[in-house]
Amino acid sequence: MDSMSYGAITITFYVSDIIGNIGSAEVNVIKGLISPGGLEPGVIIVIIVVTVIGGLAIIGAIWGILVKKGKILLYIFKSLISHQGC
Repeated sequence: MDSMSYGAITITFYVSDIIGNIGSAEVNVIKGLISPGGLEPGVIIVIIVVTVIGGLAIIGAIWGILVKKGKILLYIFKSLISHQGC
């Protein structure tokens, strides 16, 4: 199909059986050109920023729920952070 020009293309399929019945079917496709650049750089940056912020929000929400339920002791976490500077 690379040698075909862009636009509407009709592909015809033929079939026959051992008795001699012959059938055909046509499929119409439209060959177009896809932009090789993909997405604009600005769109990619927005997607990355939204993904990072959304991920941090989800992690923060899970962290808050675990602290509230007592699964994570906040004072131990605070002491670990303060000892890392030593």
